[in-house]
Amino acid sequence: MRLRLPDLWLPLTLAVLAGVETAVGSDADMVLRTVLAVLTVLGLAVRRRQPALAAAWVAVGMSVESAVTESPDEVGILVAYIVAAFAVGGAADKKDTVLGCAMLGLAVTVSIALDPSDSLSNVVQTLVLFLVVPAGLGWLFDRRGRALTSLEQANEDLRKEAAAAVDAERRRLSHELHDVVSHAVTLIAVTAEAGATAVRADPDAAERRFVAIAETSRDALAELRALLALLDAPATAPAPGLTTLAALVGGARSAGASVELRMDGDLAGLPGDVDRTAYRIVQEGLTNALRHSREPRLVVEITRGPVDLDLRVVSRGESHRSTYGGSRRGLAGLAERVSALGGRFEAGRDGDGAFVLTARMPVGAS
Repeated sequence: MRLRLPDLWLPLTLAVLAGVETAVGSDADMVLRTVLAVLTVLGLAVRRRQPALAAAWVAVGMSVESAVTESPDEVGILVAYIVAAFAVGGAADKKDTVLGCAMLGLAVTVSIALDPSDSLSNVVQTLVLFLVVPAGLGWLFDRRGRALTSLEQANEDLRKEAAAAVDAERRRLSHELHDVVSHAVTLIAVTAEAGATAVRADPDAAERRFVAIAETSRDALAELRALLALLDAPATAPAPGLTTLAALVGGARSAGASVELRMDGDLAGLPGDVDRTAYRIVQEGLTNALRHSREPRLVVEITRGPVDLDLRVVSRGESHRSTYGGSRRGLAGLAERVSALGGRFEAGRDGDGAFVLTARMPVGAS
């Protein structure tokens, strides 16, 4: 056990005080009494880490001095006794408190009993003044310290929870913004290219393309406004979900994609976070198909079972290098969100070369 400097300054100071007082005031056995006084006080060096040992040390020193020479009455030893009582009163192990107080009480009793100038009738008041009061104060200070430590820990836990909540919300908004912007920009770009190609050959088709661009832009702006409103107050606009899937699929069809939508089960009563995540999975599947395939053909299957929602988006079509970017950030965000809901998400090509998104999310009993 290593002793630290803050543990030593008090016992060393009291040792000097007790040694000088004993050497100056003693006529007989001056050297022995001085040595015993100094050794008794030095036991306080271990009061912080082993308060019961410090109390026993002081108690034994006082008892030995009382038996070998005379009962100690030096101020340094009395202060050491009070400090030992305070330390053992605040011991974490209450067995140490009981043992230390018993040793100190016995030392006072022996000291008074062996002092011819004192009386055993003074034992009670001496114990109350020098043992019970300091030990009680030590117990109160220990409780206060534990309460403060508990509050500090609780505050730290709350701070970490708040930071985690802020980080989770930041990631959620980041994923939502990515999904909205990526899908809208991809849809607008693909539709604009097709419209520009058809503007001379088929003006009516070109007009339909440009109308689709306007609708996509309005829908994207509405979603962006709802997301931005979260920064100031709860959004009043309904969050996108499977009930609005028809508009999403219609936009993809206007951009040239062939989409077959198959839905089974009660999809109107889904939990909000599951409903929103399912919508984003379909949205990401449509966006990636438009971005990476020429004339993509998609099959979207959504089935609500007794306890799970199963979703599958299969995309086929001639692949080409995207001119609209693509960092797989959307897929990573979807995997994170599905996992947070306790579900499973997979993305990749099957044996026929089709790109497949699959997800299963728990929804509870239907």
